[in-house]
Amino acid sequence: MAEIQTSDATGLVLLLKAASFAAQKHKNQRRKDVDASPYINHPLSLAHILASEGGVSNPTVLAAALLHDTVEDTDTTFEELELEFGSEVASIVAEVTDDKSLDKAERKRLQIVKSSAKSHSAKLVKLADKISNLRDIAYSPPADWSSERRREYFDWAIKVVSGMRGTNAALEAAFDRECSGYPTTENEQRHSDERVIFRSTEFWFKIVGMLQHNWALIETQEIGVEVVFFDDLNCVFDRLDFRSTEEAEVALERNGFGRYDDDMQAQEFIAKPANPFSVDEYKMRPIYSGGEYWI
Repeated sequence: MAEIQTSDATGLVLLLKAASFAAQKHKNQRRKDVDASPYINHPLSLAHILASEGGVSNPTVLAAALLHDTVEDTDTTFEELELEFGSEVASIVAEVTDDKSLDKAERKRLQIVKSSAKSHSAKLVKLADKISNLRDIAYSPPADWSSERRREYFDWAIKVVSGMRGTNAALEAAFDRECSGYPTTENEQRHSDERVIFRSTEFWFKIVGMLQHNWALIETQEIGVEVVFFDDLNCVFDRLDFRSTEEAEVALERNGFGRYDDDMQAQEFIAKPANPFSVDEYKMRPIYSGGEYWI
């Protein structure tokens, strides 16, 4: 078995030390999701996103990601970080730390206007932070956040990240994927004004995230049927043709859709869509396009 090289071992020690330090500092903190998950999950997710999705292997950047909230959200000081982890790690953390003496609106404004001026390392950490937060908000949001507040966060995150474009293509693509599947103001504006009326009233639905779901209708054609897919905003994003209603129903069931009228629990929490619908003028993501996932 090959031994770990000295440089690799030094980086590993730094990461383990940073993870242990962050876990100790955040030990009494919880995330705001319904499950009140341990706060340390968040900085760990940043390091994982950077390494596994962004291809970032620099231990200094990964350590800063693990420590990025210690000053902002605990009693840690920058002097303490510099003493424990060196000036480079402390400097990156300082770049991504908000000044809590300012009101929230000003802190959010400054994140937008200052994002382009940050160092490359700080931009990497900030990109991972936004990706992690978007995923948490989409799939396990704070219990008291309305859909409008979640939408506002996505809109704001897009503005922050716009100043960091060109930093890491893989991370930016991951960020864009999270945004493309969520009803942000930007996505709404991309929908065309064309409105359509569908004849079918038998709705199928599929849960795709916390309080997010896609819908489907089976529309009879002169030859065969067409399955029309649309999102929470009544915006059509895809269509697929099938030879018969039976074939379409089998495909929907195999791919996680269920009949809305057959699900009493769903009817208690999800309102049935109604005509008219908007026709999307572009493809946000080929979630179903081409029948790739359909049998």
